[in-house]
Amino acid sequence: MNDVIYDEDARCSGIEGEVYAIYAPSSALPIQIDLSAVRDLFNLRWFDPVNGGDLQIGREDTMPGFGVRGLGKRPHDDARDWVILLKLP
Repeated sequence: MNDVIYDEDARCSGIEGEVYAIYAPSSALPIQIDLSAVRDLFNLRWFDPVNGGDLQIGREDTMPGFGVRGLGKRPHDDARDWVILLKLP
């Protein structure tokens, strides 16, 4: 599933068209994902794998499909790794 991510450092797993979990190391920004085959609106959340805790909202809380989309800004501290969760509501 890494073929939907346009970044050689990021990794993606999930169920195409339903849910995507994207590991974004600090070196992997900006990240783009190809959602051309999906016309739905996804919830966009961030998880801090170093400190744990709840899912967080970055600058955007949703992302439309049907195109190549940038995953936006991290909630804070751009110098660390994050996991991004894109999921249908």
